[in-house]
Amino acid sequence: STGADLGVYRIDDEVLAHDPDLIFIEYAVNGGTAKAMEGMVLKTWKHDPTIDICFVYTTAMSNYSLYKSGERTKYDKMYENVAEHYDIPSVFFGNQVFDLYERGELVFSEEAEKTGKIVCTTDGTHHTAEGGNLAAGAIARSIRNMEKSFNKNSYTIAKHKLPSKTYVQAPLTDAISTSDWSKMKFSGSWLDCSLTEEGSLKNFNY
Repeated sequence: STGADLGVYRIDDEVLAHDPDLIFIEYAVNGGTAKAMEGMVLKTWKHDPTIDICFVYTTAMSNYSLYKSGERTKYDKMYENVAEHYDIPSVFFGNQVFDLYERGELVFSEEAEKTGKIVCTTDGTHHTAEGGNLAAGAIARSIRNMEKSFNKNSYTIAKHKLPSKTYVQAPLTDAISTSDWSKMKFSGSWLDCSLTEEGSLKNFNY
């Protein structure tokens, strides 16, 4: 439930620290900024320029009217510009989802769970296991298409080359997350709240 603007702070400790071979980045619904999305790309290739990146764009029922008119969301278009700048492949999940919806074979709410239709989400946004399987299928089909563009027998892992200029003037490449409170500066009225085992705040009155 957060966007790329937080993801760029989290990617070092939560993703790159595990030395992945391939990263899927998805913020099409929760959004963010181009400088944050670009920051994750540059951070990744600074860590290891052989890591492959794929942008994936999920969708929500609220985007159906845009899809119907042949349009995409502002975040889809924003991030696709970053993808094109760095020659990063991308996968859109919405084509099959909305095609099935138009044929009456898929629903975006739990109300029709007993009708035998695919329940993509129960709230219009967050995918069920069935919705996740559709997304996985879209990725699998796209990878099959990507495989056609190179010879697997002679393919060698190469370092990704950066263009001469970044997409935005100042991408977020120095963003970090830390639990070292000595590095943080506070202003105004901040309250130190410890957490319960369940993750709730102990001494905060909502």
